Amino acid sequence: MTPSLSSNTPTNTQKSQLQRQDSDDPKEACNDLTATKKRKRLSGRPLLSFAQLKSRKAAREAASRSKNAWKFPPQQTEASTASILKTTQSKRRNGSSALEQLPIELLERIFLYALETNFCRASPFLASAVSSERIYRTLIRLAFFKDTEHEGNCLPVPGRRQRVKTARERIAEALKPADYNMRLDETDRANLQATILRCRWCTKKRILVQLPVLTQMNIWKHWVGTGIEISDPVGQTTLDDFLSVRGHETLRTFPTAYTSPLEGTGPDGSTYSMSIKPLRWINIFRWTPKRASICPRAMNIRIIPDYLLRGRRTGDGKEWCFAEEDLDLLELFRQQYDWCGTGHDVSFSRNALQSGIQTAITSQNMRALTSLLKVDELFFRQRSTHDPPPGYANQHTGQYYAIPEDHFLQAIRLPMPEAMHSFILLLRCNAESMPPDSSELTQWAMELSSYHENNEIDEAVQLFGEWLLDFMIELPGYIDEARQVPREKALFYHGELNTQSRMGKRFRDEVCDRLPFTSWDNYHQPWFFEYSYDVSTSWSTDIQ
Repeated sequence: MTPSLSSNTPTNTQKSQLQRQDSDDPKEACNDLTATKKRKRLSGRPLLSFAQLKSRKAAREAASRSKNAWKFPPQQTEASTASILKTTQSKRRNGSSALEQLPIELLERIFLYALETNFCRASPFLASAVSSERIYRTLIRLAFFKDTEHEGNCLPVPGRRQRVKTARERIAEALKPADYNMRLDETDRANLQATILRCRWCTKKRILVQLPVLTQMNIWKHWVGTGIEISDPVGQTTLDDFLSVRGHETLRTFPTAYTSPLEGTGPDGSTYSMSIKPLRWINIFRWTPKRASICPRAMNIRIIPDYLLRGRRTGDGKEWCFAEEDLDLLELFRQQYDWCGTGHDVSFSRNALQSGIQTAITSQNMRALTSLLKVDELFFRQRSTHDPPPGYANQHTGQYYAIPEDHFLQAIRLPMPEAMHSFILLLRCNAESMPPDSSELTQWAMELSSYHENNEIDEAVQLFGEWLLDFMIELPGYIDEARQVPREKALFYHGELNTQSRMGKRFRDEVCDRLPFTSWDNYHQPWFFEYSYDVSTSWSTDIQ
């Protein structure tokens, strides 16, 4: 007999119970079904408790504050940094890495040994650990202090071990918590400069604060560290006082050291003298047996960042502009570079520079235009006439120095007198780059020759227009001669007017004394020595 299906089917299963409950009490059945679905929840990330969510939020906020110092630096003080570090440390969970468990001092040493900025982006706590004024000043000193031997070194071989040891100890103290025994080569130092100059914490103010110490470090290395001794007790006291002070107090001893050069004798018996230009350079001159000199700068510049050359985007992101602080920093970099250098030892983008010149013209920013033209002429004229020193790449870009013709055409489209002012600045940079056959430029020069302002004849503008028309006629010959012998044949060389040429004499006699918007008192000397921001005179008022 075949058993029936109903007799073999269990009658007390979970499904049958749920069905009976559904028929008996719908509300209870609904609750039971919901519980069943929760038990069958798909696998995934576990839900966090409120305490865990709060901890993660605090970590994200601390990470944002710390990492921004390496991207978009706030004006952060020691107190705020310590507060962030304390908050982040207290919020760390037990699952923190072994690296994060190390003492802060050891984390600083690891970071300065590796000099890897990704270290501070690895976690919020690590970012906080290396975001302090102590780390910032050490990075600036490491980046801008040239610790390698000076090219063309005229200094004696050190012969007094105790003085050399003392000099090394003082430099090592200035670089703490970094290890002075770990020397940076020029490539690493250039990379470090490029890295920190991209960080928003590396501001003009923080750089200026380090100039006195950087100057002292150069004296320890190139004067004291080479064994040169001062025989005059007064001079030795002056130097000791200068090397022992800190901060803006160093300025009080700068004038004495500069106006009265210190004299000393090296271990080789040679006579040396040292003079100091406040916060810019020291000059050490050897008088006997063979004259030679070195002039190490307080800051050894290897990189000029793009934002100093191109400018920064405006708030809407559609245009570019130059901040006054950026122009001050660019002028500081110009002062810190030896204008007798080869130009190959500093890297920057000429495309960014030319773009910045265009921005300065269109925005009628004469200060920015002047600074950028000086940078362009200095470095690219030097590169075209000098070979790179050993160990540096050849950055020569052409057979002769020139600037784009479009700059001149862009300048004459401005309203007067800004058009004339910009145009003359471009002339002073490189007059031979002006387009000689431009109909637009010819028309502008003709309009200048008959220029009227408020129904009154402006004689200065008319004379410049007449001179410009005559110069355009002779320009093809000027171009050929200036490219062959620029120092002797160019109308302007390093901003200096060539009064030996006929057109140069006419410009001096007819134009220079009559221009109302610029001074030509220095037309007979290079314009590189003029700065719109002089750190030697303004440092004490800017930094308190």
